[in-house]
Amino acid sequence: MRQVIQAVGQRLESHFDRLWGADEARRTSLVMIGKHLHADELTLALKVAEV
Repeated sequence: MRQVIQAVGQRLESHFDRLWGADEARRTSLVMIGKHLHADELTLALKVAEV
């Protein structure tokens, strides 16, 4: 099943929302919403942590 994780401030929520579709690509997505975010710095930090 797909898992949704949402973090707002110190609150962290997680739940499974639905089964993957038979023809649906299984992939991970990260969405960040905020002010004054530096995309290049965030991308570099995430690439360093990539497994």
